[in-house]
Amino acid sequence: MYDQKWFEIKTKDGYPVLRVKLSSLTKADLSGMDLRGADFHGMNLSGTNFSGSNLEGAIFVNAKLGSAKFENTNLVDADFTGSKMRRASFVNADLRRARMCFSDMTNVQASNANFSGVTFRESKLVRANFKDSNLTGSSLEHADLTGCTLVKTNLFQAKMDGATFLKAKFDLETFVISRFTAGDWPAGSSLVPALGLQELER
Repeated sequence: MYDQKWFEIKTKDGYPVLRVKLSSLTKADLSGMDLRGADFHGMNLSGTNFSGSNLEGAIFVNAKLGSAKFENTNLVDADFTGSKMRRASFVNADLRRARMCFSDMTNVQASNANFSGVTFRESKLVRANFKDSNLTGSSLEHADLTGCTLVKTNLFQAKMDGATFLKAKFDLETFVISRFTAGDWPAGSSLVPALGLQELER
């Protein structure tokens, strides 16, 4: 059995929000907890389960979050800048206005989630699954969405200058609910959708 030690999680202002005895925070079960404003800056949280927790305003800057679970989690205004989130799950999560720029979100599962107003600037979203998710008003500028699933995804008023969409998966409903026209794809964006916008404009 691994030796256990006390982990104390605080806000950026030093206010304690959690004190737990575990062998490690990796693969820990932190589900269903009130962790509003918690500061996990730079921590290794690979495989940790945060499902159902309240993490509004939490800080995950430069954290390691590979395979972490944030399903049905409140992440409004959370900061994931520079974090590594490969294979993490955000299914049914609320991430309104979260900051996820300069992050690695390769193979993330993020279906039926609310990413309204989220900043993904210069992030790696390769093969991420945003099926049925809300990305209205999000910033995808210079993000890499190669092979990304955007089926029934709402991208209304999303900023996409310089974004890459090579081999991304779309359907006609994505274009309809996002109110796209051919002119919505900015210069410098690379797009090879499954359906052409010409079909929408007939």
